[in-house]
Amino acid sequence: MGSYIAYIFPYIILSLFAIRHNGILRGKFPWILFYVFLCLFIGFRESIGGDWLLYNKFFIEISKLSFFDAIRYTDPAYAAINWIVGRTFGTIYIVNFICALIFFSCIFIFCSKQPYPWLCLAVLYPYLIVVVGMGYTRQSVAIGLSLLAVSFFLDGKVYRSLLVIMLSVLFHKSSLSFIPVFILGLNNRKVIFSMLLFFIAMMTYIYLFYWGHISELYIKNLVYSQGAVLRVGLGVFILCLYFMVNPSPSFFLFADRQSDLLRSGVIVTCISMILVFYYPTLVDRFYLYFIYFQPLLLMLVLDRIHDSKYFRHVVAFFLLLYFSVLLIWLYLSPFANLFWLPYKNILSI
Repeated sequence: MGSYIAYIFPYIILSLFAIRHNGILRGKFPWILFYVFLCLFIGFRESIGGDWLLYNKFFIEISKLSFFDAIRYTDPAYAAINWIVGRTFGTIYIVNFICALIFFSCIFIFCSKQPYPWLCLAVLYPYLIVVVGMGYTRQSVAIGLSLLAVSFFLDGKVYRSLLVIMLSVLFHKSSLSFIPVFILGLNNRKVIFSMLLFFIAMMTYIYLFYWGHISELYIKNLVYSQGAVLRVGLGVFILCLYFMVNPSPSFFLFADRQSDLLRSGVIVTCISMILVFYYPTLVDRFYLYFIYFQPLLLMLVLDRIHDSKYFRHVVAFFLLLYFSVLLIWLYLSPFANLFWLPYKNILSI
């Protein structure tokens, strides 16, 4: 049990804040302290994650290359960080820490803009933070940036959100799948046309040069995501709960930006729930960019019942639900036992 505590303890702290303050952010100090803790927790991990050896190889190889050769070696932004760190500090841990800073800065900005930030962070913790944040560094930064883009989008800063998404593409090409969501919020036809051309051009590039690799890895199941059905199913469950407390969902009726995002999330979730039985890993990796859907929809559910005597019970239920997701993954996933346990950190070695 001791080897699991490192992953369970932060979630317990999150849950205590979520229950004590009904998920509301009261006082910035605990919030900032938890941000610093998670950056150190993820950034200075030692030999954790399924791609640890691959990223270490990237770092060693990129350090030997010229800058322009380096950014062609893998995703440009991630390669640039590796090259700069390799030529200065010379350790993969600094790369991971920089990526963790970007990742958590984006997550905490996104969560802080929600009505129940602690609960929002608890929802993202089991899979996005523990699994993706530790296991898939490049994609974790791209997904973090997509959450920042969602925050900008909801604030009406649509063009800024598009710039952030384009930056996320430089960390992981799969974030291109998120661009059509933001095109929905544009009113300028020339910009919409330009963005569609950019999207089509990039997708064509990926198809020509990377589709064989994607097909082998994700579609032909050389890598298999056993928990994909559960993760997509959680989105379906929250959607059903939302319909129960709100039979006439406003996001199907109005044309505001939050409604645009939620409609996109509903469509993607329903399609993913069908495809996940055939292409679990491919769906799992791309559905991550719509991870905003679960917390956003859950916030609407809680807003709807905020004055109800059952509010705290519902909060406790979802905390237990996502805690069970964390436990199931830690105890039953073969990848957890191989690559995540026991937890090690160079700051404690």
